[in-house]
Amino acid sequence: MAKITPEWENKLIELLDTPGTLTNAELNQKLEAATGISVDESTIVWHRQKWRSTRKRTTPVEVLDNPDTTRAAQKDFRILLDPSTGTVPFQFCISTDEAGFNSNEVPTYGYSRVWQTRRVNPARTLSGGSYRDNRSRVSVKKAKTRAFRKHLCLTIGLNESRPVQHFKIIDKFYGGKEFLAYVQERTVTEEFKYDLLDNWGPHRASKKLKAQGLPSIEEAYEAKGIDIVWVPRGSPQFTPVEQALNFVRGEIKRAATKYAKSGQWKNEEMHRELTKALKKITYEQVKGWYRASFRQIFPKKTFPEELA
Repeated sequence: MAKITPEWENKLIELLDTPGTLTNAELNQKLEAATGISVDESTIVWHRQKWRSTRKRTTPVEVLDNPDTTRAAQKDFRILLDPSTGTVPFQFCISTDEAGFNSNEVPTYGYSRVWQTRRVNPARTLSGGSYRDNRSRVSVKKAKTRAFRKHLCLTIGLNESRPVQHFKIIDKFYGGKEFLAYVQERTVTEEFKYDLLDNWGPHRASKKLKAQGLPSIEEAYEAKGIDIVWVPRGSPQFTPVEQALNFVRGEIKRAATKYAKSGQWKNEEMHRELTKALKKITYEQVKGWYRASFRQIFPKKTFPEELA
């Protein structure tokens, strides 16, 4: 069997991302015609399963209520960040977003430590993504109502010594004022001049803030010397921080089997575990999340040197 090359894998991803369903035989024929490499059906099946697993959480969303507007915004976003002709280098953008964590943030199941080590972790590595097995589950009771809600605001960037640029855990309601305060107190390393930001309400609260005599979000960013790069609506796969927040949520749910056996977290314990989860984030993880987002934005382009 011929050796699999990166070109072959990129062509396979391109074919699988194309609308419509191809059989394994049809995929092999197209790949052989494009790359000159022929493989057996089991290889196609394995790579197809890997693609399906890794696309579960970051499937591109191209259609919303107004598909023409969404596609146009995504096209403009790609032009802005194009590695060859764009004006914004993706690898020098920080990525900022928020997530809420309820006091009843627990999984409905968990794996025993032995099963996690011997079965789940190797299977997850093999599939390249998530893995679920119905056997050997440890049941966890989930409370029906929440006692409190925490908000985590997180900024990550491609900096080897400081992958988590800034974070803040807030116990109260999170709105435009809170995000403005976060931006004003945040410090990032000097190489970052752009911030990937989605269109969530508090990020667009400048009009309400000005009416209250406060600086706008744009003015707060300008004071820090950072330009906002607005991510198109319905495109969370374009922002690496979404994957970082998924990682933190997973850590919290795993810790719930120890700290929230009754189905409810204690406030101080959740705060401590959130901080601990953020400290676990490594540069290699952040680099992988940036690579995944770059591949979603530019499926056919090679990675910049900083992401290679």
